[in-house]
Amino acid sequence: MKVDEVIAALPRFRAPESSYSTLGLRKDAVWLRIPVAVDAGSDGHWILDIDYPPLNYVDIYLVKDGREVQRAQLGSLLPFESRPLLSRSHAAPLALQAGQIYDVLIRVESRGAMILPIKLERQDAF
Repeated sequence: MKVDEVIAALPRFRAPESSYSTLGLRKDAVWLRIPVAVDAGSDGHWILDIDYPPLNYVDIYLVKDGREVQRAQLGSLLPFESRPLLSRSHAAPLALQAGQIYDVLIRVESRGAMILPIKLERQDAF
């Protein structure tokens, strides 16, 4: 499934029913949606961090008003040097403007467990 198809299907996303941070063992790719409303005091510099290094492929899409505005490709099977942040975890900077509403879409594909401890934090806290 391509990101444009996922954006068109945003209303169909539902809150997870599984345990915290894990989707278990899967053979298919999983799409996650995180709605984000940025408070007025934000400086715009945020980091999305998935602290489980064995994930094979992680694609992060920042969506605003139904359009992709930012993308990052991560994963243990990609060259370490290609990561947007040279971090042990799968981390990517996001430009989030104060007072705006976004959707963060994450596509994860992995041969092992899908453990997804996801944090969105200010850049200075990362």
